[in-house]
Amino acid sequence: MRTGLGVALLALAACGCTRSDPEAERAGRLKALLAGTPTQAAPPTSAGTPAASPPSAAPSGASDGRVWRATPDPDDSRPLRASPEDAARLAADDGPINPTANQDDSIRSLLEDFPWGDDLEGVWPGTDNPDPVPLQSVPDAEMLTRALADSGGRYVPDRHHALISVARRRVPGALEAIARAQQPSEDPRLREGAIAALIEHGRREALPLMWNSVADSSPFVRGNAVWAIALYGHEEALKAIQVALSDPHPYVVGMGILATTALRDEAEFWPILERTVVSPKQQIYQEAAYVLSQVDAPRARTLLRREYDRAKGERRAIFRWYLRQNLHRRLD
Repeated sequence: MRTGLGVALLALAACGCTRSDPEAERAGRLKALLAGTPTQAAPPTSAGTPAASPPSAAPSGASDGRVWRATPDPDDSRPLRASPEDAARLAADDGPINPTANQDDSIRSLLEDFPWGDDLEGVWPGTDNPDPVPLQSVPDAEMLTRALADSGGRYVPDRHHALISVARRRVPGALEAIARAQQPSEDPRLREGAIAALIEHGRREALPLMWNSVADSSPFVRGNAVWAIALYGHEEALKAIQVALSDPHPYVVGMGILATTALRDEAEFWPILERTVVSPKQQIYQEAAYVLSQVDAPRARTLLRREYDRAKGERRAIFRWYLRQNLHRRLD
């Protein structure tokens, strides 16, 4: 399971995130979340006009106001697994496509790609990531002292790194240090670091602290907490998703949509995607389109085709991109 996490996140966390590459933007968000990189650096400057920020200052991407702007598809010579109808649908824009049909009708293809806690009785085991080499020589007691240090509400990177380290090592007192970092008086970036530390730590005792962050004043902390809780599998994910979908901030909603990849019941999964893929907000429908693009099932393609056929302009380009991704899946 933890090996699966590494494969999934390394695949998502390729370097070179740019706004012309939605997979790389999502990669930046998830990579930063597991690495403990704070999100707070670049709130939107006005409606629809995001502030510039480096990709590493994420979780960034569709759901935090920095939306992907479609560009022409890169050169890709692989044949699409497209029906004749899909070949005709896309040929006008992209030239002829090799027509072959998919018959799979299940979300199992998606579930196999994402590592969750269901196979471990609903418990996320943690990452087992080692400390960076420069930190490995720091004794546990000293690292815990750094993690517990009162930073007076300021963001102190040394404390942030110490939180991650004591969580990875599961030093006695690590969860107390994380709980202190979650206090409302702490800098939002440190509170995000607390979520990253909880993901590193894992195990059943980290889950209540993750739930504490779902009520945080920062949408980035709330959204990251939803993702972290979903690592514990279907039951916890479903509760967190229900909270996320009612949140007023699109970042949180987007993380809730991404967390649907933890669901095991198609009766729960499909209504959420059907509801969110029609959203007028790009930050929301783009996350839904991404999740659908990962599901090798006719129902997913039906939703993507429908929205592609209905859409115009930028929205049409986005759905076209994700429909193509879905049709490629069996060759990847």
